[in-house]
Amino acid sequence: MDRAIRIHQNLLARSHLTVVQLHQVHLELARDFIAAGLYDRAEQLLRDLSDESPDLNATAQRHLLEVFEAQREWSEAVVTAENLIALSLSEDPLAAGHGQSVHQLRCHYLCEQAETAITAQDSSSARQYYHDALRDNGNDLRARMGLANASLLEGSSKEALGHFEVIMASGRTCTPELLDLLSRICADQAGEGAYSAVLQRYYEQQPAPLLALTLAAELEAEKDRAAADHFLRLTLADNPSVAVAAALLLSGLPEENDQPERRILEQLTQNKQGYACDHCGFTGQSRHWRCPGCRHWDSIHYLGAVPQDAHV
Repeated sequence: MDRAIRIHQNLLARSHLTVVQLHQVHLELARDFIAAGLYDRAEQLLRDLSDESPDLNATAQRHLLEVFEAQREWSEAVVTAENLIALSLSEDPLAAGHGQSVHQLRCHYLCEQAETAITAQDSSSARQYYHDALRDNGNDLRARMGLANASLLEGSSKEALGHFEVIMASGRTCTPELLDLLSRICADQAGEGAYSAVLQRYYEQQPAPLLALTLAAELEAEKDRAAADHFLRLTLADNPSVAVAAALLLSGLPEENDQPERRILEQLTQNKQGYACDHCGFTGQSRHWRCPGCRHWDSIHYLGAVPQDAHV
């Protein structure tokens, strides 16, 4: 890396370079500085390049986003994303298309600002950031979850449920953190059975094994094991699942049974698979909005409880 920096700095000292070549060397040197973690130096080069080279303006600002992300300067990142969006509309249609959509990036930068505001107990600012994040996609999962959490903090479970209803209808896969959010929302609702009622509607929209097992557990708590088993058998007819079948087999085993088959069946019904990045394959047991491996935003998705569901 040091050698690459020296080479590009030596090239800048050459007097015969054309303006185009000079700008290209500036860009490569800025990339070197980013790779070396010298963000202040990279930022200055990229700002100068953005001002001086119309042809490399969009590219320079895209790299500025990398600098601001690395330093968690979210307000600067939002401003730069806005510049790129405006540039794509007026001059350079490719400005919003290098890598991930700049609209998607702006959404996550605003959500980062909202989470900072929540940490500072500024729910009003957090709400504004989340609503701004929904400008391009009203179904955005992160912003909707954030608004639901902000509503809960302000004691408005009805409003939080409204945001969760949007998530349910969006088609995004149900995950353990979504069920945790729904449980907290329903805990503040008046009357018994609120959680199971919403779970039932959720399952009708998305018959996933995780939802089936969660709803069965609620039915057992509210009624009995027979009601839970009856529901699970009904789900297997239309939506075959290894996890659901394992839960039914477990139900038939005596409580004192400690044989290997019980342990295997229990593993099949637990959330062990975690999450994986669609872009680079990074895996983990929790969701990251920005992949630690490839740095893509919202590319990590829930794998489910078992490696593969049954197909009949």
